Amino acid sequence: MPCGSAALSRSAVPGYHERMSGDPRAPSDAWRRVFFWIGWWMLVGATALLALNHLVGAFAFASTDDEQMMFIAFAALQALSVLVLLIPYRRLEWWAWWATWIPIAALAATGPVFLSSIGGVYLGISAILAVAQLVTVSRFARSRPPGS
Repeated sequence: MPCGSAALSRSAVPGYHERMSGDPRAPSDAWRRVFFWIGWWMLVGATALLALNHLVGAFAFASTDDEQMMFIAFAALQALSVLVLLIPYRRLEWWAWWATWIPIAALAATGPVFLSSIGGVYLGISAILAVAQLVTVSRFARSRPPGS
């Protein structure tokens, strides 16, 4: 391969010059992948555990029909969230990234409603999930086609 064509092929790689410039602020794709997988595993693990927790809570802790319906509704929301995280989220579909904010917001909204310690626990869990969600955004941003 002639020297000129090697240089031409390197310039065709998106972000090649930024990574090769030595700019420490330019994250590599490898770090984006690592952060994505850490955030994704945190989201999937916590959401699956929340679904299981709410399903068990519907039958073990709920003392009224209203409480049981609330637990089942939260379990269903978390189960749907796990499904979104497993398929379209891993495909880096933007709508899945935005849809993942819905259960995070639902958990955060319970903080002001329940003034007991469970409200604080839900608020803390939603903060952790929000951080995990934000860690994945750079990978989603790289997957968007130019101009969209």
